[in-house]
Amino acid sequence: MYEEPEVAPVHPTGPTPATETVDSAPGFEAPQESVTIL
Repeated sequence: MYEEPEVAPVHPTGPTPATETVDSAPGFEAPQESVTIL
């Protein structure tokens, strides 16, 4: 359970361009959703 919140902070911590790349990549969105379900 602690691992889930740890992944969230990683997003804001990264640079703005990195966020854009994740949005563009559909593969990243899929794994993110799975983590939220866990």
